[in-house]
Amino acid sequence: MYSSPLFKGYRAIVQRDLTSLRRRPFDWLLPLAFFMLVNMLFAIAIGGDRTALANVAPAIIWSAVLLAALLTHDGILRPDYESGFMEQLLLSPHPLPLVALAKSSVHWLTTGVPLMLVAPLVAMMLGLSPRGIQALLLTLPPTTIAMSLLTVFAAALTVGQKNHLLATLLVLPLTIPLLIFAVATIDSAVAGQSLLAPAALLSALAILALTLLPLAIAGVIRIMGGQ
Repeated sequence: MYSSPLFKGYRAIVQRDLTSLRRRPFDWLLPLAFFMLVNMLFAIAIGGDRTALANVAPAIIWSAVLLAALLTHDGILRPDYESGFMEQLLLSPHPLPLVALAKSSVHWLTTGVPLMLVAPLVAMMLGLSPRGIQALLLTLPPTTIAMSLLTVFAAALTVGQKNHLLATLLVLPLTIPLLIFAVATIDSAVAGQSLLAPAALLSALAILALTLLPLAIAGVIRIMGGQ
């Protein structure tokens, strides 16, 4: 498998994008800084009521994760479009869904994984209970993977366009089911209830995103990149 042309193409795109991001540390530090700032502002706004803060902590954390993930979508495909590399991708033998999956993997590695590492610390700061933190750790991998795919989808919708805010607004409703089931999983854990149902639905959404979104991203790249 590791010597197959598909895997080699996937690895080459991932390595190229990771190397490029090393030269642009702002692109992967900005989401972390934004995530921390949003949570700090909510904590300050709610004040010293630790109970109220703990009750809304899951919604605050997941809203901040979503916004932080979408923050850098404009820099995912635009450099490739402006440099002409996207035209090479369109003409290359690599399937476009594979390219979309590679781009999503890079976004998850540079944005999703750092947010996964920082989120439990923020949850402790917001007073989330140990059971809630455990549920947060359970929901972070599938949700951040799906959000990375949605972020690349938003990037594909705006590549070559000047107004990139519209695509973000169009993609935001697609994230609502993820937020609902992610918050419901944590709330169920905090309340001592079974979190099997919301966690299973969240995992199903992540699998659905992993299956369908690379195809959707590939289709949009083919249309927008060929302009």
